Parts: sequence; structure tokens; C-alpha cells
Amino acid sequence: MSEGLILPSAKVSVIIPTRNRPFFLARAIESVLKQHFQDWNLIIVNDGGEEVSHVLEDFHDPRLHYLSIPPSGKSAALNRGLLASDSVYIGYLDDDDIHYPNHLELLVEALESNPDAVMAYSDTYRVLLRKQGEAWREAERTVENREDVTLEMLLERNYINHKNILHRRSVLEKTGLYDEQLEVLIDWDMILRLFAAGTALHVQEITGEHFLHSDQASPILSSLTAMYYEDRERYEANRRRVLAKMVYLPLIAAGRPSFSDAAIQGPSGKVAALLEARFSQLLEGRVEEIHHLRAACEEQWQALQRIRSSRAYRIYRLARRLLQKMGLSKPRHAEP
Repeated sequence: MSEGLILPSAKVSVIIPTRNRPFFLARAIESVLKQHFQDWNLIIVNDGGEEVSHVLEDFHDPRLHYLSIPPSGKSAALNRGLLASDSVYIGYLDDDDIHYPNHLELLVEALESNPDAVMAYSDTYRVLLRKQGEAWREAERTVENREDVTLEMLLERNYINHKNILHRRSVLEKTGLYDEQLEVLIDWDMILRLFAAGTALHVQEITGEHFLHSDQASPILSSLTAMYYEDRERYEANRRRVLAKMVYLPLIAAGRPSFSDAAIQGPSGKVAALLEARFSQLLEGRVEEIHHLRAACEEQWQALQRIRSSRAYRIYRLARRLLQKMGLSKPRHAEP
């Protein structure tokens, strides 16, 4: 166990953000220890919760590393783990979920066999647990998604469990880190950027379990569902931020700095910043801004003419179709 930032070299780093769930955390750690693929290190980032270093010490494994930060949110905890790692591949696990022993083996093999791919993802069980007395009992089990996901699908909503992805660490140079202004939907935001950055591989195997907890006095307990039911305004603010940032996907596909990178420069960055502001206003009901948004889109379109045959051009057209479906932009009579 280590509290420093210098970790022994490993091919894969798995990051677990945690807060006040030591019992579940032990189960998550154990699932990583059982991996068939063994060239990994595990970074547990305590996001200002109760002390859990003793949970790691009970396993007596030098590949486990512990970082403690002030309460900053899940995105900040993930970023701290990313900054501490130097592995070729990065994976994730929530502190109350588990990976099956084949998880890392299958995803590493997929990426090693496809050097042009930037990420791989597998399938997972969604398991609903209900509390009976002091024990949690399984009430329902379903497969979350078996489809081959496309970027166009992701423009609508997230179809991929964040815990079942593995990506190259190098792709973060294009995508940037996690958005620390998001409280929820942070996985949707990052997976969108990963899909824009390059090829994503679907490994059609179930390699983990995503647990949702419920009791008779409350609906399903998770940060996302809690905010959705209890503070819809905050939830919608997070969702609007993700939607507004979709205008940056062409920049990521073109290999330029991403939204989360303060180094955006030049005309493309200025247009993207204008579009983000206009998106945010429009999505709050300010329809009088539509004509300004259309003018900005035309500027962005001209900038993208130089790369119209590239991946960035195709992503731009997907983003325009999303705007039309949302009723924020009228269809063009013809596109070149």
C-alpha cells in the first residue's frame, strides 16, 4: 500500500473512487485480486470519506495503492487516480461493484489485437438488491446492454457501463480528464469523448456486476437516481452541460485540445466556446437565441470544410442531426 504518487509500473491501472462504503469496497477489491490478468495496480481514491486504509491493509497486496483527498466529488477522485497512474491501459470500478475474473484479460487482449482502437468495453449485469433486515438480497438481474454502441446512439444517452471500459492512457491527450463540474453523468460525458477520439471495441462477454441498492423506504439508491428524483433541477443542469459540450466532439476527433483542456486556442476554440454558451442558453428555453446559434454553426461548418472527409466531419453531422431532433435547429435544404 502507498499514499504517494509514484506507483510501480504495471500494464493496467484500475481506479476505484470511494466514499463511506468500506464493506462494499472490500468486495470490489477482492474482485480485482481474482483477475486472470495479473499485471495491474489498483488505485483507491478516498473522496473525503471515512478512513478505509485498513480495508486495503487486510489484503496484504503491494499492488494496492491508497490516496486520500478532501471531499471533491467523483470526477475529481477519478482525475487524481489518473494523474497518479502511468499504465498503458486504464480501467475503472465503483466501490460497490465487481469485475469477473475474465474482465481485464478479455479487454487487454482486444486492445492488444487492435492497436488502432482507443478503448474496449464489455457487457455487465445490472443487479437490484433489496434490503431485508440487515442483509441485502438479490431481487432482479438483467443484462444492461448487448448492442454494439455507436457515437450516434451515445448522443441520445449512455449505453455503456463505465466500470466495463478499458482505454489507452494516451487517448487522454485528446479527450482531456473528467469534468469536475459534473456531479452526475460523468461517465456519459467521458465515453462520448472516447468514442469521438477513435475506434471503440465491443467485447460481447459479461464481465461484471453493477449493483443497485433499494429498500422499502426509498427508490433505487445511487447518486444519479437520487438526484433525478430529489433535485430534478440539478440533474437537468448536469445533463445540459453534457449536451452543450457535444460541440467539442469534432475538435477531439481532429486531435485538437478538448473541452476540459484550458489550452483551446484560435478560431475553432472561439467558435466552440460561443456554441457552448448558446447551447446552454437555448436548452434553458431561450429560443430567441436560435438565429445566433445558426450563425455560429455556419462558421463552424466553414472551419470543418478543410477536414470534411475526416472523422471530425462525420461527427459534426451527427451533432447537427441531434440538434434537429431536439428542435433547436431547422434542417438544411442541402448540405455539401
